[in-house]
Amino acid sequence: MGIVKKLGSQTAYYGLSSVVGRLLNYLLVPLYTYVIIDPSQMGVVTYLYALAALFNVFLSYGMETAFFRYMNDGEAGEEKVRNTAFTSIFITTSVFALLGLIFYQDIARWIEYENRAICILYFVIIVAADAYAIIPFARLRQEGKAKLYAVIRIVGILVGIAFNVSFIYLLPRVGLMEVNVNNIFLSNVISSVVVLVLLLWYVKGFRLQIDVRLWKKMLCYGAPILIAGTAGIVNETMDRVFLRELLPADTREYYLGIYGNCFKMGIFIALFTQAFRMAGEPFFFSRMRDLDAQKVYARVTLYYTMVIGTMYVAVMGNLDWLQYFVGEKYRVGMDIVPIILLANVCLGLYYNLSMWYKLTDRTVWGAYLSIIGAVVTVAVIFYGVPRWGYVAAAWAHLATYGTMMVLSYILGQKFYPIPYDVMKIMLYIAVAVAMGYVSWYMLGGNVWVGNAFVVLYCVMMALVERKSIIAVVSKRR
Repeated sequence: MGIVKKLGSQTAYYGLSSVVGRLLNYLLVPLYTYVIIDPSQMGVVTYLYALAALFNVFLSYGMETAFFRYMNDGEAGEEKVRNTAFTSIFITTSVFALLGLIFYQDIARWIEYENRAICILYFVIIVAADAYAIIPFARLRQEGKAKLYAVIRIVGILVGIAFNVSFIYLLPRVGLMEVNVNNIFLSNVISSVVVLVLLLWYVKGFRLQIDVRLWKKMLCYGAPILIAGTAGIVNETMDRVFLRELLPADTREYYLGIYGNCFKMGIFIALFTQAFRMAGEPFFFSRMRDLDAQKVYARVTLYYTMVIGTMYVAVMGNLDWLQYFVGEKYRVGMDIVPIILLANVCLGLYYNLSMWYKLTDRTVWGAYLSIIGAVVTVAVIFYGVPRWGYVAAAWAHLATYGTMMVLSYILGQKFYPIPYDVMKIMLYIAVAVAMGYVSWYMLGGNVWVGNAFVVLYCVMMALVERKSIIAVVSKRR
């Protein structure tokens, strides 16, 4: 029990830093979209941060997971593993940074951002600083220093927010700086450098030393993770990159700015899914040897569906006023929000349904499913965007996560059967989608009706689950 309790507390710290970080960064959306009124100015932000996610995967190349694997191996020695992993990341990141700093103007011309070359320079520094921090952060996790990990993460986020507010709003108001999208990247540069300095201050003992034999083992171990991670990033963020290539040249920055900021409205469900995933994985593993494990997993998935369905109805019912989180010129893209919300529902269910390959040590299936998802993403985007514009990119997320969810369920029932109450799960999702559709599309976002639907949805679930509720209440007594 002590181990489980410790794991739970560490999960809380990691979850806090991640979820709070995403929430605080989301609160910058009103600042950007109300102050930087022209969506075309925000296109470069959407595009480069999508690429940053891809480069983060490339520059880690599975070495973080390999670090955890061999630190617990007992054969290589902790110091040797620590130094080999750090040195490997240090060398590859330094090569990336050096080339980026030398050729950033040429890169800007190549991707047609000649007038935003400084953003490319900032991009290189941000990505490099984040990559240098990979192994020091991994060491904090390996040593169980979850609180320090969370503090450093949150300090970095708060520094970034403070400089964003200063550079985008406060200093321009007193005439000391112009409102410029470049300042968003500059704020992130400062944040990333502060985090790196704090890490190197608290996490010492690294030496530039590499054991070639161990390094080769770690590279081989990390290669499948790199492939799976790349496929995962294609599913999550590469739609922004593809959009810029497929939309008409004269409007692509404008619609990219709209899409990127309206996409963030899906955070309401994404945050809950992320928090649940961090807490859920340790729970699932802790119960895997219980005789009633499968029944417990099935029940947890049903409860997750009930909560996420309620959240979907609630967000859809209040979307009429939630849209004011983005500036007026960006609201034309609000119709992608219901699609993104539903895609995040499917993603959350996929995380629940995918526990089978983790519990049975068939993790290679995670890579296969991610690759299949990437194929679906690319196919839908390249077919749909030229015909229907950026809305097709939102549908690509729904198609991808929906496909992965269904496939994971089918495969899971073959390798690790769990008695999910499929009919109830489908009922709750279907009713939630129907209520959301009526409140937003048919009634024009009527808040009163939307919130009445939330109450009605909860009453429906209470009636359907009354036996379970009575049983739980009886046990407590």
